[in-house]
Amino acid sequence: MNVQLKFRMYCLVLYQLKPIQQGIQAQHAITEYAENHFNNPDYRQWASQDKTTIVLSVGGSNELTDALLQLRENKIIYKLFQEEDLYNQPTAMCFLVDERVWDKKKYPDPIYHNNYPPINKEVIDVDLLKLVGNEKNVFLRSFLSNYKLA
Repeated sequence: MNVQLKFRMYCLVLYQLKPIQQGIQAQHAITEYAENHFNNPDYRQWASQDKTTIVLSVGGSNELTDALLQLRENKIIYKLFQEEDLYNQPTAMCFLVDERVWDKKKYPDPIYHNNYPPINKEVIDVDLLKLVGNEKNVFLRSFLSNYKLA
C-alpha cells in the first residue's frame, strides 16, 4: 500500500524582524526553494495540494547558521535566503517536512509502559525510526522542538 504523505514547508526566520518582515523573508526562501527544486515530487505535492507553511523564530544570524549546518549534516534539502537590502545577511531558510514528523496524533511518540523512558537510548531510536520511517525524520522531530512559532 503506497500512502501519499502530506508535507509542510517549514521556515526559520530571524526573531528580531517584525512579523510582516518574517513572513516576507520566509516567502523569499520558499520562492528560491521552488526555483531549485521545482521538479522534486515532494515539493510539487506541497505546492499543488498541501500548501501549509509554518514559520518558526530562530535567534540571530549565528543560530540560523547553526541550524543550516545541522540540516546540511543530516542531508535535509533546504534553501537559505540572504536579504540584499541587509548586506546579504541570511534572514530565512526553508525545508519540507513530511507528516511523520509533525503529525503526532497519527504518528505518536513511542510509549514505554514499564520503563519510561527506556534506559537504553538505542531502543528509543529504533522504535522512533520504525514510526517515522527514516533517520532524517528522527532528526527533524528533535530539531524542530528547538523553535517556536514566529
